Amino acid sequence: EDWSHYDAVMASAQKQGLNVLLSVLTAPEWSRSTPGFDGPPDNPQDLADFIGRLIDRYPGQIGAIEVWNEQNLLRDWKTGDQLITEADPAEYVQMLRMAYAAIKAKDPNIIVVSGALSPTGVNAPDIAMDDFRYLELMVDAGLLDVADCIGLHHNGLNVPPRLAAEDVPNSPEAATWQFTGPAENPHHSWSMYSTLVGYHDIIKGAKPICITEF
Repeated sequence: EDWSHYDAVMASAQKQGLNVLLSVLTAPEWSRSTPGFDGPPDNPQDLADFIGRLIDRYPGQIGAIEVWNEQNLLRDWKTGDQLITEADPAEYVQMLRMAYAAIKAKDPNIIVVSGALSPTGVNAPDIAMDDFRYLELMVDAGLLDVADCIGLHHNGLNVPPRLAAEDVPNSPEAATWQFTGPAENPHHSWSMYSTLVGYHDIIKGAKPICITEF
């Protein structure tokens, strides 16, 4: 294992008094029967064990850990069937459950953030699942019991963060855009506001939402 790069980053963060969130994702070849690095390990305990070693390496230095990233995209969740199906959110939550237990056993003060989903209007098993649907299925699988904060990503593009998706077509801003996709096909995936409200409604306000990429 080569921790040298991370040792330097963590030491610098400590020196500057920064709160650190680490995102843990991808799995090495030896842990996966499906080729490539962009999917979960065959045994979720391997990820939990690695996170435990990570905390041991940087005791008291980690404020939060985000477990995985955009798992509603096939490119980040490659498994044997090479599809994103309604079974995958439950499999992700099982992996998160094991990681959550490992994190809390080492340091109960670390905030566990669920892997933030990619905002997408696509429901195509060979590409992605809509993040609202994926989040609903994660909640059904027990997400709220094994996360302190619900991860969220948003790309925003040219839609201001105060603007709901349904208001985009008639907005003054839309009249000035060269890229008109959000106005022609209003959908929550274009709008940070609509995505935030949608997530809040799906989880019924039971947990805070952490925007880990925007």
